Amino acid sequence: MESKKNILIATKFFYPDITPRAFRAFELAKEFSRRGHHVEVLIPERNYCYRNLESKYGFMVKARVKPTPSLIQGNKVKAMIRFGLEYFFLYPHILLMENFRNALEKEKGHDLLLSIAYPYPVHFGVAKAISKNRHMAKVWVADCGDPFLKNSLGRLEPPFYFRYIEEWFCGKPDYITVPVPEAKQAYPKKFENKIRVIPQGFDFDDVPQNHEEPQNPVPTFAYAGNLSPGLRDPRKLLEFLHRQKAAFKFIIYTKNEKFLLDYEKKLGAKLELRAFVPRNQLLSELGQMDFLVNFENGNSFQKPSKLIDYALLKRPILSLRSNDFNPQLVIDFLDGKYESQYRVENVEEYHIEKVAQQFLDLI
Repeated sequence: MESKKNILIATKFFYPDITPRAFRAFELAKEFSRRGHHVEVLIPERNYCYRNLESKYGFMVKARVKPTPSLIQGNKVKAMIRFGLEYFFLYPHILLMENFRNALEKEKGHDLLLSIAYPYPVHFGVAKAISKNRHMAKVWVADCGDPFLKNSLGRLEPPFYFRYIEEWFCGKPDYITVPVPEAKQAYPKKFENKIRVIPQGFDFDDVPQNHEEPQNPVPTFAYAGNLSPGLRDPRKLLEFLHRQKAAFKFIIYTKNEKFLLDYEKKLGAKLELRAFVPRNQLLSELGQMDFLVNFENGNSFQKPSKLIDYALLKRPILSLRSNDFNPQLVIDFLDGKYESQYRVENVEEYHIEKVAQQFLDLI
C-alpha cells in the first residue's frame, strides 16, 4: 500500500472549464484523491461553488489566485492592440506569474507540486515562489501540454527574447512532463534529462460504450475542438462537401465558428455549428456518429488529446491535414469505407491509473 502524499496542483483551468488542461487537472485530482492522497487544487478566483465536488471526490479546491482581466474586445484597432499585448508581453496571462507567486507564498510541506500549462505564466509563478521557498514541495513537476517557444503552429514566430524566458523556466522544476515523445524536441536540449513523457489520462469508466452501430439516416460525422484559419482549418473539407450531391450531416462543436458562417449558409442543414458542451454530454453525442473528424497539427510534437476520446468511443477516425487535403479519403468515409482510418496505438497507456502512477513515481 502506497504511503499518503500531500499533493498540490496549480492550474488556471479546472472543472467546469472545457479545455484539455482543465480535464488534465481534474482527472489527476480525482485519481490522486481516490488513492487516498491529500490533494489540493490552486486556481484563480471564480464564481463557482466546489463544495459538492469536493465532497464527492475528496480533494480541496483553493480558488484564491487573483484572476486576470479579460482581453480587449471590439473593432479592428482594439483587435490589433489585443494581439500586440498578447504577442509581445503574454498579456493578460503574464499577470498570473505574480498572482500565483503570491498565492503560493505560504504553502509548504507538499510531497508533489504539479503545475499545469497552458498558460505558461502559471509555471513562471511557481518558479518565482519556489525559488524563495524550497520547503514548499519535495518535487516540482511542470506539466506542459504544449511547448512554450515552439507553439506557433503556423502563426508568427514568438519574439526572440522568449528564448531567455524559456531557458530560465526550464532550469527551475525538478521535472518537465510532456504528453508525447516527439514533444521532447521542442525544448532546449540541455534540459532533456528533466523531461518525462506522461500522456493525457482518461477514466475509461466515464466513456459511454455503444455496443450497437449508429443507425443514422444519412452519414453523420462530427468534430469537437478549437479551429482557426490555416491551422485546424476545415474550410477545404467544407468546400469539398459543398460540391457533393450526396446527403450527409456534419456537426462541429467549437467556439471558433465565426470564419465558418458562410459555409453554414452554403451547406444549410448539412452543416451544424454547435457550442462546446460538458464532456459527458459530448462523449454521449459523439458516440452516435458514424465517424469522427480530426484536423492534424502542423508539427510532430503536438497531438490533439481528442484522439484518445475518439478511440475510446470506438468510432472510425477521419484524420485530415489542412494543407494536404485528401478528397478520396473523404469519399471513402462517406461511403462507409473506413480501411484508411487513423488508429490510436496502445490505448491502455492513457488509463488515468497508469498516468497518475507515473507522476507519483517522480516523488
